[in-house]
Parts: sequence; C-alpha cells; structure tokens
Amino acid sequence: MIYRTRLYGLTVSAPFALGLPVDPDTPLDVRITVDDAPLEGDQDREPEGRVVARYVRERPFYTLVDRGEFGHLFRFHRFADVEIAADSGVICCRLVAGAVRELLPVILAGNVMAALLLLRGELVLHSSAVERGGRTVALVASSGGGKSTLAAMVCAAGASLVTDDVLRVEMAGAGVSCYRGTGALRLRPGSKALATGGAYDDDGGERSADGRYLLGAPPTAQDTVGLDAIVIPRLRPADQPLVRTELDAKAGLFALLAHPRVESWVEPATAAAQFTKLVTLVDRVPVAYLDVPWGVALDPTWFERLRDLLFAPSAAKPILRG
Repeated sequence: MIYRTRLYGLTVSAPFALGLPVDPDTPLDVRITVDDAPLEGDQDREPEGRVVARYVRERPFYTLVDRGEFGHLFRFHRFADVEIAADSGVICCRLVAGAVRELLPVILAGNVMAALLLLRGELVLHSSAVERGGRTVALVASSGGGKSTLAAMVCAAGASLVTDDVLRVEMAGAGVSCYRGTGALRLRPGSKALATGGAYDDDGGERSADGRYLLGAPPTAQDTVGLDAIVIPRLRPADQPLVRTELDAKAGLFALLAHPRVESWVEPATAAAQFTKLVTLVDRVPVAYLDVPWGVALDPTWFERLRDLLFAPSAAKPILRG
C-alpha cells in the first residue's frame, strides 16, 4: 500500500504514512520507495562523494555525501542507504540485511526530510511547535532537551500540535510562517510519565520502532501558521522555579545555532544560507529561554501555568541589525 501524506509543506508518497492524510489528487512533491534487495558490503566505510554531513558517536552513525548529477547519498551506517535524487523529488531506500524496517519511517521523517529541506534551501529548526488562540510557539532543543515533552504538556492543556522534532520555517515579506509536520509526539518512557502527569507506567501504549511512546495530539487546522515566538527550554532540578527569560537578537541567534537539526553539517554554502536566514529570523521573531523544573510528576494546573507562560506575548527587544 502507498500512502500520500502532507509533511513540512510537502506532499509525500511512501509505503508508510509519514505525515497527515491528504487528498490523493494533491500534486506530489516527493516519492519515497524501498528496495527489497538487501545491502551488502562494509557499512562502516564512507560512501564516495563530497561530504556534506557526518556524525560519529561511538561509531559512525550517518554520512551524507554529494554525488553531483547523481544527487545525494545518506548512509545510516549498518542500517540503510538513502538516495536523494538531484532534484530532491525521489528518495530511494535500501536496508542492510537484518535491519529493522519499522525504524525507517522514523529516520525518514526526521534526519532525511530535514536534510532534504536544507538541500532545497529551506530554513529548518530542531523544534517541536504548538499553536493556541492564533499564536504559534516553537520549542527548540537538541535530542533529549524536552521539546516533545513540553509540547505534549501544552497540548494536554488545550493547545494544538504543529510539529514534532522538525520545523520548516518560511519568511516572505515581513512575515514568518511555519509548516505542520508529523501528527504524533515521540516520547521516552520517563517523558511520557511527565507529559501525562503521572508516575512511570509501562501501559503497553503504541510505540515507535525506536522504543518511544507515540502520543497523539490534535493537529493545528492549517497546513501553514504564523510563527510568533521561539522558546529554548533548559531543564533544571525539580526544586527550581519555572522562569522565562527574553533574549536579545544576538543572544537568540547563538542559542539557535547550538541546536541544529542535522548535526555536523560541513557543506559551506548550505550552512551559510542557514546562518543568513537565522539572522533574519531573530530580527522578526522573539527568542527566549525557558527554565523548566524537571523530573517530578506534574498536575494539570502546572500544565496550564506552562501553557500561559509559553504563549505570553514577548517583551520588546533590540534587533540584531540596524
């Protein structure tokens, strides 16, 4: 079965649902296929081509290379090769023998689609985002930084979900908008307990292939919404207060640069374009830190306090450029 869904402003077809359902007659932007023939060979070696991004943890995790007229190859070592066509309209996936196929949608909706948007020249934030009363707030953080959990808390207090983990931002004229992404939040077990206001309970709820709980949340009604504020959570000890601190544009810029969606991007032209777009972004959208007490079960009243603080109008701040 082939699913046609809407994800980050693109209509995508794939053997699995990646975004929200869309009319089957909607023009297609990206077609994803999966080759059933398994990959062979040394999956730790770097693929041929000019390195665009390379991330190494205990061992190589991914390498993205530019192969000129043949497009880009995104190698997830010991898992899969993902080929992105030169026009970025086709993505072909091929798994290593024995790899868990169910993990592929997680990687495609995250790293791969984020890289594709970057290669298309779009501004991408490592962000979940929520909307309420016509205002949209982006929660920017690195993996494990609390953005999905906080988004789930705010949705529990009446907000709608815009996206989880990847946020495409667009600037046209003097305005700033962003696009809906996935329709569910991916939470670690401990984060699920926080987000639901209870102690940890492995209740057998639906999980993604990487072991995270999938928590559904009502999506925002529109494919595109205005972006009104960017908040960067900082997780603090449980006895610390919930505090929001507004940043000037320069501090906001450097704070955002610390949380790229595709880590270790080394290709200079795309990196420079992202930097330029971020400079414009922090001139138009206020950025703040949010210090959040972490590690204890929280009741719905606390969720409402978090919601109200998150959506509070930001104070005026100096701009980065004159």
